[in-house]
Amino acid sequence: MPSGPPSSSRQLSSPVSQCAGLAEDATISATITSTSSNQAEPVSNPDSENTTTSERFLDDATELMTPDMQAWGEDMNPTLISLQSPQLVDVPSPPAGTHSEDDSAHELDSISTSVVNGIIAQALPTPGGQNNIGSELAIHALESGPSEAFIALPETASSYSGPLRGRDIHVIYQAPQYLSDSPERTTLLFHHQTSGILSIQDEQTNNPWRTLIWPLAQDHQALYHAIAAMTCLHMGKTQPQLHTQGIEHAQRSIQATMADIHNGNVSLDAALASSLALGFAETWDHKLSSTGFDHIKGAKFLIQQAISRHQSTPRLAEDLARLSFLAITWIYMDVIARFTSANAVTSTDLELMAACASITCHPSQLQLDPLMGCAVTLFPTIGRVADLIRRVRQRKAKASSLTITSEAVALKAIIESWVPKLQDVGEPDLNTSDSVQTAEAYRWATLLLLHQAVPELPRKYSIHDLAQKALLYLATIPPTSRTILLHLFPLMAAGCEVVDEEDRTWVRKRWQLMSRRMITGIVDRCASVTAEVWRRRDEYLSSYIAKSKESALATDSADSTGCHTFEELTGVDAANSGSSWVRLALGTPVGVENAEYAVKSELHWMQVMKSWNWEVMLG
Repeated sequence: MPSGPPSSSRQLSSPVSQCAGLAEDATISATITSTSSNQAEPVSNPDSENTTTSERFLDDATELMTPDMQAWGEDMNPTLISLQSPQLVDVPSPPAGTHSEDDSAHELDSISTSVVNGIIAQALPTPGGQNNIGSELAIHALESGPSEAFIALPETASSYSGPLRGRDIHVIYQAPQYLSDSPERTTLLFHHQTSGILSIQDEQTNNPWRTLIWPLAQDHQALYHAIAAMTCLHMGKTQPQLHTQGIEHAQRSIQATMADIHNGNVSLDAALASSLALGFAETWDHKLSSTGFDHIKGAKFLIQQAISRHQSTPRLAEDLARLSFLAITWIYMDVIARFTSANAVTSTDLELMAACASITCHPSQLQLDPLMGCAVTLFPTIGRVADLIRRVRQRKAKASSLTITSEAVALKAIIESWVPKLQDVGEPDLNTSDSVQTAEAYRWATLLLLHQAVPELPRKYSIHDLAQKALLYLATIPPTSRTILLHLFPLMAAGCEVVDEEDRTWVRKRWQLMSRRMITGIVDRCASVTAEVWRRRDEYLSSYIAKSKESALATDSADSTGCHTFEELTGVDAANSGSSWVRLALGTPVGVENAEYAVKSELHWMQVMKSWNWEVMLG
């Protein structure tokens, strides 16, 4: 049986959670200032001289582009990634052919950063076998700040007049070769990779991490390093050199936050965003199994402070939108972490979650949330179910108490009656439809876990049927949908109950798809746990079959029924059906799903994670 990784002492505790205990003495709240009044030292600031150099370089770059290069570039559909802005702007490919002077300004706007930087990042051939300009560019890229839009072109490059061979055309269009830990590389990875898995709305103007959080990072070092840590640890699985850099960025973020707290110069929004980013970073570390709950607790303290201030001094629209997004993100992380975190010892703060929902700029039932879709109003109930499961798993008694049973009945009624309210958002698009299906999968997966926690609950569906309903909603969502990013929780809860081999193959393929889309090691851990649950249950059922066969044959020998084989007694070809005959022909054996498949059983995925010492963030 595979074993989980040993517990690591490398977890970075949140500086806010370390200081949260001092709140009663009013030492922290006095140091936290509003975002608009005080700001930390910017990470970097471009100056006007660099801008002039960049413009001169664009002119040089335009002159170097031949009609062949422009025609070849039409197939690339380059993307302009401005390092000064969190938005990704699709720029049309430059048309082939020559351009007049009147069109020169439009042509400059049409050249993407990938093309521009490709010219300077690669060493152009120089007459007489002179050394290339790569080293100069590398030094300049290292010295440039993360907000600089372009890298200046050395004078030697613009004076080159040699012929452009065919291979040089491809060289020019290559991506810039930034140093692995340069701010430019981190910025590009964040905008092009990491921010995309943090929101189901990835349009350039709809991703709050780009439009609301990234601009704030330009003025606050702690937040910049937290985002850099999240980005590097997200990509650390496929690019190992980024893993170490991610840990270093996390440490620098914490150090910067502690320094700001000590100096009394903390931006509330920046500190809150840093806590959440570090929480994501810790969960995405493929070498560390953690839910980042310490950072989530620190974020809770900051949200309480922010909401209290907003109630006394209302925020402007943009600041309110940022606080609302961060608060809803905290709800998502807090609820999902409760299913697997050993540190989630306190109950879900329903009062604070209600306050978070009250500050949203739009009615929550009409808003498609970047992380929860249309299930925002369902998540507090999911959190209560997670709390109930934790209490059940801590009990030594096998039977549920009267209190737990009563609470479970009330939760069951809430879950069964919940429906997403989207009737006033106009004609629903595909993303909205997928979000509704995802919300329903969450609802049925939560109901499934509730029945596994409290088997005494009356029900009209078997455990297998509950899991099948959740999986059917997931199966109706195409693999290309962005809501796939949110399917870890329902697929983990329901996928382990799959018994048919064809359905198991579908679950495996869905895990593989999500792993490619999300890159982080979380999905691989979920797939490993699912496979282990199937293995344990197959072994258990094989044993159950053997005992049932012996009992049936013994009963037959004592009776005069005329049946002398196990197949005649059951009507199942055990030799051809293998260990799955009980599952396929009779469903889960009577009594087995109530006891052996409950949340406290070694056959349940929660116990598998516990035995492996894993805390997997299912989000």
